[in-house]
Amino acid sequence: MKKVNTSPAKKLPPKAGVPVKRSLFDRMDGFFDCHHKKMIRAMLAINVLISVLFFDSNVSLSGDDSDYIVEAFRFWHEGAWPGFRGALYPILLSPFIALFGIKLVLLKTISLLCILLMLYFIYKAFFQRIPSSILFFVLLLLSFNSYLTFYESQTFSEPLFMLLQTVLLVFFFKYFTDPCEALPIGKKRLLLHLVIACFILLVTLTRTVGYSAIGAVIIWFLCNKQWRDAIYAMLTTVAVFVSFHLLKILVWPLSGSSYDIKAYLVKDMYNPTKGLETLGGFVIRFIQNAEGYLSRNLSNFLGLRGESITPIQTSTVITIFFALFFIFALIMVWKKNKALFFTGLYTMLLCGAHFFLLQANWQQERFMLVLYPFILLLYFAAIYQLLKRYKKWQFLFPLLVGIISIGTLIHTGKKLQRHLPVLQQQLQGDKLYGFTPDWRNFILMSEWAAQNLPDSAVIASRKPSISCIYGNRSFVGIYNVPGVGKDTLATLLNAGNSLLVADVSKGKIDFLNAYIRFVVLGSVAINETTSSVVAIYEMDANMLAIALPMLAENNVAHTIEPTDFFADVVSNDKCVIHSPDDMLSKLKAQNIRYVLMANLRLNPAVNTGQIINTLHRYLYVVSLKYPDIVKQECYNIGGNEEPAVMLELNY
Repeated sequence: MKKVNTSPAKKLPPKAGVPVKRSLFDRMDGFFDCHHKKMIRAMLAINVLISVLFFDSNVSLSGDDSDYIVEAFRFWHEGAWPGFRGALYPILLSPFIALFGIKLVLLKTISLLCILLMLYFIYKAFFQRIPSSILFFVLLLLSFNSYLTFYESQTFSEPLFMLLQTVLLVFFFKYFTDPCEALPIGKKRLLLHLVIACFILLVTLTRTVGYSAIGAVIIWFLCNKQWRDAIYAMLTTVAVFVSFHLLKILVWPLSGSSYDIKAYLVKDMYNPTKGLETLGGFVIRFIQNAEGYLSRNLSNFLGLRGESITPIQTSTVITIFFALFFIFALIMVWKKNKALFFTGLYTMLLCGAHFFLLQANWQQERFMLVLYPFILLLYFAAIYQLLKRYKKWQFLFPLLVGIISIGTLIHTGKKLQRHLPVLQQQLQGDKLYGFTPDWRNFILMSEWAAQNLPDSAVIASRKPSISCIYGNRSFVGIYNVPGVGKDTLATLLNAGNSLLVADVSKGKIDFLNAYIRFVVLGSVAINETTSSVVAIYEMDANMLAIALPMLAENNVAHTIEPTDFFADVVSNDKCVIHSPDDMLSKLKAQNIRYVLMANLRLNPAVNTGQIINTLHRYLYVVSLKYPDIVKQECYNIGGNEEPAVMLELNY
């Protein structure tokens, strides 16, 4: 019997001259491959155009960008190592300031160049390593993204950080991820690791979270079973970092660490007396940050959520979706694309560092913006991989890009509509145009102080770097109202003196001012009477006997048995204990003679009546014990409309 052939028929090759129907992805990739040089030039040109239209010659309201400029000035002229924030960016700015002075337009142009170079190096890092349609769609969306172009005319460290991390990727991909001949062994291989370690050092000197790059490099080598490279990476990183810190100690012995780890471990950056964060607190911080950065900031970058004067509400559902899709994307590129897998590792570790380290009230879009290009690459790569096998559905990819482009363009268009009149007025010479009255008055008062107060006078300001840039003189910063630890109350109880706790929210008790030891701000009860300001007095028995009848006569809530009150204060996280004596001592130690008291809005976009009242609270607490702390009001700008006032102190 003849055997029947049941095997599948062999696919015949296409006839000569008959074109093979290419998929949409193949056609898009082919187009971008053929015109890649023209495309990158066009996208850089688009970015330059949008960034010029968004250009703002003034500093931002946060003050952080101004801090970098002041630190750069001090680094060059005083040799002071830039502290707390990343040191590299002020060091980069310092020679320009030395040559040309504090010229905001020039310094902002450096940020523009950093972003342009970042876009170019993204192209260099990923071209021919990922499908070209993914790369150029990402570059297109970045080129006219208003959130990115905003920072091209600011002096934050993020543009430099984005550039450095992209250059790191270019080098790492070339020598460690590309399928090529075996890497050299011995000294040449060690030299490559030293270069990577130096790049990582530069990244960490720009922003703290750059330390995540160390973990990404080592984990990548371990995942690829490159044990020798993992050991080399650890050894060279330790060698480079130790060598740098030894050099810094020799040249700048008083510099200390660029970062204070305690700043990230405390519950509240502005009130360290609340203590260190607990493990449960870090988990809550991670969740809150994830919701803020993913469901709010990332959604805005993608143009998927509208803007609002008030902060957009976070969404747990959106957060979970973005997080799970990121994990899915990382799995999709694992073992399929080494460059994207390393990028995903780096992005994941950087996100984790942001979410765990930064207090939730520190959330700022720029912290997430540095990772947006990489998140976009990974998301698009996952979608590309999903649709690659299904030719008839491949149109969904460019359709999605189109939707995101429309949302991004809508955001960009609305912001341009608001900003172009500002740019026009600034070009015509009104340098403060665009500032709200509160900030305009604050800056004008900073200029007045420079022109009318003695050069030797020490002036306190809530935003000293902004005052410095516009006033062209030094100011001292008061950023918080310092508190004391709550264990101080237990010590006070055991001291043996007579204690009196009284409500002073409705007015001071003048004859007892000198006996104030502490002031408690926050909602707390005294004998079932809730008060927002409570004074704790320490006195002898004779004075207490005089005080009690007078307090009772004036219906002032008080108690001489403060044990329960102290317990309530200790258990209430919203209560803060202040020492007027310690706070006055801080003013004296810095020889502060003047205070620039402004009414800066808590919500910069709307005058709700709520202001940044740090200096108001500071002087209020001191004045409870020392009512003559303010000698006089020297000058007022703004009158009754969000004024800025210069106060002279008396001590």
